[in-house]
Amino acid sequence: MDRERDPYQETSVAVLDREGRGFAFLRSLNLELGLWRVRSEDELGETTGAVAVLAAYTPAELAAGTAMMRGRPTIALGIGLGPREASRALLLGAIGYVHDELDPGTCRQRIDDSFARLRHWPGARRSFAR
Repeated sequence: MDRERDPYQETSVAVLDREGRGFAFLRSLNLELGLWRVRSEDELGETTGAVAVLAAYTPAELAAGTAMMRGRPTIALGIGLGPREASRALLLGAIGYVHDELDPGTCRQRIDDSFARLRHWPGARRSFAR
């Protein structure tokens, strides 16, 4: 075969989500990447995905994810938080912020924009949120 394999073709993203509504929301967006749900940071371990998602239901839960957001590229997902936590999530270390009040197209674009911030990482040039 002459085709070179795209290293992100089978990319999967761990979604840290204690309740599951954030995971269901992301699945409904039909993103071009694999998603799997974990319920604690301990379950993240040494995952192979370059990016993780932190589903936060309260401002305190978002703040509790600071170490995760600073330790690995993380997109914060606000469930019931709306746009008001966006700046805070970015200040805490998230590479992007989306929330469940966004329309699907805008949400996919913001997720794609978050991946675009990782251009200096090998293979991160591909668009994941189509």
